[in-house]
Amino acid sequence: MTARLARRFEAALGVDVVPSELERGAEAFADVMGLEFAVADIFEDEIPSGPFGLVLAASSAQYFPSLRGLVERLLALVRDDGWVVVMDTPLYRREEIPAAAERTRDYYRQLGVSGAEGAYHH
Repeated sequence: MTARLARRFEAALGVDVVPSELERGAEAFADVMGLEFAVADIFEDEIPSGPFGLVLAASSAQYFPSLRGLVERLLALVRDDGWVVVMDTPLYRREEIPAAAERTRDYYRQLGVSGAEGAYHH
């Protein structure tokens, strides 16, 4: 998604707390001009190059313990005339949470990643 934005708007910054995710992106899209990556926690670290015209949380809102806190932080990163977009994020009704949490635990067990399920907030 970040590479597509960089191609369209000639600049984009992908941010993640997991360096290996960004390394894979940098390798896969090394030919995309204007595409940058930063290892950062959006709540703890200064985000380079802001404020932004568009802040996109794609398939990531579920990793934050507070959707309200996330949206407030994203709004602080965007220009006054900019956009905040949260997309492709599974949000569950209360009664669906136990089954979703179990699917997440199973997924991370299959990957052999212990403790990762604690970073996924249903």
